[in-house]
Amino acid sequence: AEFCCEQLERIEGQLNAIAPRAERVIAVTHMAAFVDLLPPPKKEDDRFMRAFHGSAALGELLLRHPKVTHHFHGHIHHLARVRKGGLESVSVGCTYQTKRVEILDL
Repeated sequence: AEFCCEQLERIEGQLNAIAPRAERVIAVTHMAAFVDLLPPPKKEDDRFMRAFHGSAALGELLLRHPKVTHHFHGHIHHLARVRKGGLESVSVGCTYQTKRVEILDL
């Protein structure tokens, strides 16, 4: 929990620093920010592993920053996307063998 809090504080500081100079912010993290992006558990072990796939606190942090319009993450190798208010969060869904590209038309 301590490590997570330290990382969230670091990200918050970065977002606060860039916000006055940016029209829009695109966030890229390794971990998921919303449980909606996680694949459904298929076996009992998957329920346990979901605790290590991301952080709801990260999602809350991103939503507090209205200039963050897009968030991309990997880690779970499962393609998914969710919209929360003005934020679109995408689990890119790459695997070690298959790579994907997301194109933003800003």
